[in-house]
Amino acid sequence: MAYLKQRINYIRFFTGCGLDIGSFDKPFIPNPAQYNLKVNYVDRFSPSQLKQLFPDIPSFEPITPDYICDISSEGLPFAQNESYDFVICSHVLEHVANPFFLIMEIYRILKEKGIFYLAIPDSRFSDDYGRPQTTYLELVDLLHQDVRSISDEQVCSYIQSPKVREYSQVKDVLTKYDKIPKIFIETIKNRSLHVHVWESVRFFHHICQFITEHSVNFSLLDLAEWEDNGYEAVLLLRKDHKYSPHRLLIDLKNLYLIKTGKELPVWDKISESNDIALNHEKTLFSKTNQNKKWRIEIQRYKQDMIWQKEQTAKWWGEAQKLLQDFTWQKEQTTKWWGEAQKLLQDFTWQKEQTTKWWGEAQKLLQEFTWQKEQTTKWWGEVQRLLQDLTWQKEQTTKWWNEAQKLQKELIHPKNLKKQTVKTKKENL
Repeated sequence: MAYLKQRINYIRFFTGCGLDIGSFDKPFIPNPAQYNLKVNYVDRFSPSQLKQLFPDIPSFEPITPDYICDISSEGLPFAQNESYDFVICSHVLEHVANPFFLIMEIYRILKEKGIFYLAIPDSRFSDDYGRPQTTYLELVDLLHQDVRSISDEQVCSYIQSPKVREYSQVKDVLTKYDKIPKIFIETIKNRSLHVHVWESVRFFHHICQFITEHSVNFSLLDLAEWEDNGYEAVLLLRKDHKYSPHRLLIDLKNLYLIKTGKELPVWDKISESNDIALNHEKTLFSKTNQNKKWRIEIQRYKQDMIWQKEQTAKWWGEAQKLLQDFTWQKEQTTKWWGEAQKLLQDFTWQKEQTTKWWGEAQKLLQEFTWQKEQTTKWWGEVQRLLQDLTWQKEQTTKWWNEAQKLQKELIHPKNLKKQTVKTKKENL
């Protein structure tokens, strides 16, 4: 695409460390190391959150940001003053609630001589075709009122635009509902709608007028209109404290003439004020028609409320019955809990007793083991004694028998006579 080729030419202006705001899945500099550059990325959501928000985009891989921050409401709080050599803000300004606030934040974090690349889609060649353009006075009011959030009215304006309302998801919602659901509005906010709309020339004038009136010292290095790339308006600015902002309009006219070969169209705030008045009348007419729709919806809501009231009375009766059942269950539970506490106490006592008895059983077991060992030892000794006793018994029996024989022999008359003769001979 022409505008992508044109972006490569701007890389030569960048040096050092820069910040790419809202790069989504297409970083402005595809390979920073190739150009000896370092780039930090900031986005509202992490890659996983972006994939959930955009399920309709097949197989895309968002850049993993170094900082996750809602720049529309917070600005750039993570960056210190004069900390970046360049800042890229490509197709971001139209998404934020307060564009001039973001430009002031970028001016704060840029170093002296730092480069600011600013690009927006031309409304004539985007989904914003047919939408009323944002005026300079509206932008200034947003800055003075310090607006940091997108309103539901802005979302509805975006959804009702001629091209956006033809998208299948939007078309289904507009067909199904008379009033756009709140949840759908929040989804659109998270998906970063185009809050502001510009054509190229009016955008150039707005930025130039803001820089001049608020003494923001940006000098103009280059610009590109939709005719150069077929899609977007680009401004390349440099932070320069020595540059007088009042020279910017002259430089803009001269550079526009050189780049396009045409004079820069005249712009003034008064003509835009008339546009605001005309848009205000259209808004009032639209609101009148909307009020009629809302009255019909209110009648429906009243009928729904009567039905809901009847249902609520029915559900209340059922809830009372459930409450009574719950009260009975609570009482039973309290009773059972008391019994459970008693059982727990009994169990605790039994556990203590069992532990005590177990200790005693262990001691008895030890004593029994010792007694068993002693009994085994004594049994061995008894066996030995028994053997000795048996032998002694046998010997005693043997000796008794011999004694019996001797006694018989001594008592026999022959033996007694021989013994008497023997005794007498010994006496003589």
